[in-house]
Amino acid sequence: MGIFDKLKSSFSTGKLKEEQIERLRESIWNALSDGQITDQELQYLNSFYLGSELSQEDFDKLRTEIFMQVVQQAIADRRVHQGELKSINHLVDRLEISPDIKAWAERQIQYYSLFALIESGAPLPEGTAAGLILQKGEVCHLSLPAILVEERVVSRNYQGGSRGVNLRLIKGVSFRVGQQRGQMVSQSGIVPISEGYFVITSKRLVFSGDRKSVTTPLDKLVDLHVFSDGLNYSVTTRQKPVIIKLPVSEEAELCALVITRLINDQ
Repeated sequence: MGIFDKLKSSFSTGKLKEEQIERLRESIWNALSDGQITDQELQYLNSFYLGSELSQEDFDKLRTEIFMQVVQQAIADRRVHQGELKSINHLVDRLEISPDIKAWAERQIQYYSLFALIESGAPLPEGTAAGLILQKGEVCHLSLPAILVEERVVSRNYQGGSRGVNLRLIKGVSFRVGQQRGQMVSQSGIVPISEGYFVITSKRLVFSGDRKSVTTPLDKLVDLHVFSDGLNYSVTTRQKPVIIKLPVSEEAELCALVITRLINDQ
């Protein structure tokens, strides 16, 4: 076989593989239309693969790609309900998803499945309160690493001020123009105060830190504001709001959902 024949053969094989990959991709998506892959559908997919030009690596890559797309579709609304979770676990088995990709999916889903459970009225999660002794009858619902921050003056600068100019009007009389007194200008910023844990219990919100701790009974809570990296809330007995910074963006929403449930269930 000459070089051009080899190139032609290689091109034909490559084109065939692309067509087979697209056909197999379409077949997998069709099988997934109802969220389940039946034994008959699985047998067809495996038979098609065995009779194709695809390698094991090609087949694994395609299944992983489709599985990751399914997970991303499921979390697009930031909620994963029990039916979706059941389907995803079913696909892990049917598509023979690797442990690494399965672990990736679990990390993507963990917060959003919990959000959906809390909103459905299911019992709130329970755990151990890090660095906090619970009161009698008190239950810990969340305990997360956090940083207590406060708004404080971070710098002061003296701005403005000029000596002005003396204008002589008549002998012994002068008038100063352009004179301006200077002023001290302060700049505020968010400053870390203490590192520790933010704990939500059935009775209170507690930041338990290495340098400072703050306890807020739920019935003293005035308002709650949620941000991408934390939350702040006002208390009837405290002039400044409590500002909590959290390392994972989803944790702020999780805290807000739990606090809302606790207040509404009272």
